[in-house]
Amino acid sequence: MKTPTFTITNLISDYLIRYEVSLERIKSTPLPHTHREELEGDLLTDDIYNLSELIGDRIALHQAEQVQEGKVMPSARKRLIIFTNYRSAMEFVKSYNQNQFIPPSSELLSHINKLIINKVIEEWEAGKMRTFSDKPNEIYDTWYKYRDFYPDKNMSAYFDEFFRWMQDRSNKTHKLIQLAVLLFELIDKAPLYGGNQITSIATVAAIAKDAGYNPEGMLSYSKAINFIAEDLMSAFKMSRSKRDQTIFIEAFLYAVSLEMLNLEHKYTDTFQNKIKKQGKLKEKFNTRQIKILEYLENVGKITRQEYTKMMRVSFMTSYRDLQELIKEGFIKSGGVGRGTYYSLKRSAKNAEDKAEQRLEVFGTES
Repeated sequence: MKTPTFTITNLISDYLIRYEVSLERIKSTPLPHTHREELEGDLLTDDIYNLSELIGDRIALHQAEQVQEGKVMPSARKRLIIFTNYRSAMEFVKSYNQNQFIPPSSELLSHINKLIINKVIEEWEAGKMRTFSDKPNEIYDTWYKYRDFYPDKNMSAYFDEFFRWMQDRSNKTHKLIQLAVLLFELIDKAPLYGGNQITSIATVAAIAKDAGYNPEGMLSYSKAINFIAEDLMSAFKMSRSKRDQTIFIEAFLYAVSLEMLNLEHKYTDTFQNKIKKQGKLKEKFNTRQIKILEYLENVGKITRQEYTKMMRVSFMTSYRDLQELIKEGFIKSGGVGRGTYYSLKRSAKNAEDKAEQRLEVFGTES
């Protein structure tokens, strides 16, 4: 295997720093299991939806949610099987530990491929590395056309050597750069009979998780890549023509560092809204009032009659509860008479809390 050629640019350094900062903030945020599990479900739904766009087989968001929850209707199982398989692969990613399972290798690629392509292509083709004369199956693969059409390689031997390069202790290349180069090689070689695109993404996610760069397996590499799909392929073609992977590494790191920043915000926002906020509310309000604030976050508004019925209290008690919330500035009333309703009072967002730290966009011009 020829050692990859690239230069550590200022952009690459900036993206790595941004990624590491967000990663540390996530690790230092003590999110209870229940809230983390709920967040993981939402993230996986988003991940599956973005994957469907990326592979050119778009599904509706509610279908992605059904797949995530394992509640696919019998009539839709065949249509959604690739996404159900992907969900299984993501479960593997979350638990992947190279010390307890297969280390990064062609065998790992084959194992992940079998999970993903199960019942999609012929059983004998699943997990099998292709030879020089074998044409890969292009189903669910928008990267198919970018591959090297005549790779004079023994795929198993080539990737085993590549993974040894990644694992070599003398190799001081940052793990995220290694993952970018791995993705480049997988796109270029398309080593498997089918499902190369999804297998490539899942393999990168698994190795990142094992190396500590994909917390709880929650980072959506599908979403990150889908966000810059066309630009990433432009960077790929440019890097291949120059035989220098710098621009591709920049593109990949831009995408994943932006998605890690997004994950950081979701993680810390969940902590602020569900944990810290609830603790402060308990000091001011009773259980009914806290419950109705959570209800209004999701539903939007409620009448006093609905509140009285929901909480099983007297009309006067509901009046006092709601008036206290108005007085404290948490809710506001609208409408008149029997049409009076209550909704959350949205204060101006703190710009410092919500301002996203901008990342300089990589360029595809030389």
